[in-house]
Amino acid sequence: QELQEPEEFSLDGTVWGAAAVVGLPGLRIFDNLSIATGLAFNVYVQVLFCVIAYQSFSDEGFPTVEDVKRWRYTVAHDVTSSDSTGVSLANRVCSADASLAVSASQVSLV
Repeated sequence: QELQEPEEFSLDGTVWGAAAVVGLPGLRIFDNLSIATGLAFNVYVQVLFCVIAYQSFSDEGFPTVEDVKRWRYTVAHDVTSSDSTGVSLANRVCSADASLAVSASQVSLV
């Protein structure tokens, strides 16, 4: 029987590539534990990133028509919500007034 030369394989230098050699007889227990720990930490960080990205970019949707009407009838035209010149909050929201301290979410709907 003819002896075959061992095939060579180079790892790409990432924890994903290193995970392919976990448990091989040439590695010490510390090496295996280090690679496994790095892999587990990598998975944790990537899952955490995905959760944060999903929560940050998922759209909460628009409010219902009833919610907008309720805001309009109770807050938007209320005298106490008018500015010092008597301009209603609804007018300021529709004008996208940058000085609004309240109702920023309504301005984003306009």
